[in-house]
Amino acid sequence: MFDPRISSVADMKGQIEMLLANHYLTFPLFFTTVSPLLGTRLFWDSTKHGELLPHLRLRDLDGQTLCYRNTVDSCQEYSEFFSGLYSNKGPHINRSRYTAKMFHGMRNLGTYDPLSLLLFYQGSRTYFTMGNRQSRDAKRTFIGGQDILDPQYRQYPKNISSTDKQVYYDPILITDAHGAPSSWLQPYNL
Repeated sequence: MFDPRISSVADMKGQIEMLLANHYLTFPLFFTTVSPLLGTRLFWDSTKHGELLPHLRLRDLDGQTLCYRNTVDSCQEYSEFFSGLYSNKGPHINRSRYTAKMFHGMRNLGTYDPLSLLLFYQGSRTYFTMGNRQSRDAKRTFIGGQDILDPQYRQYPKNISSTDKQVYYDPILITDAHGAPSSWLQPYNL
């Protein structure tokens, strides 16, 4: 779990390298960034201190999108890092070291059962295949409030009223233009 409020991009790359260098730790199947869960004390403290980005949407709290303003590096640097990390490009992962680590793990399984080896291999490759599911049409920025919307936001009935479209099809905003919580959240404030 990466926290851009306290870790630079260089720190994050160093943590990935440490995982690759250590043969006793398995490589994670996914990486995530810190984002406050809606309605929790962390969320309300973050809004009170003005830490959240403006125009955050509920979908931005997915664990892959940068939600905070006060980060060690610029949003652009995190955008480039997360784009490589989450889109299966793998520029931050030394693939030859990763492959050597995977074969080392297969040797340490203690079995040469083909099914066990195949399952271990498939599980080890999960990180590199997860990014294949992302759309190739549009490039994500991984920055809250600025990231592209999924295609389903463009699919709605043609004869729908603007009010119904806003209620049922537009993304749910959780912060306004200044990073303060949206008005609909105020009744839930702790």
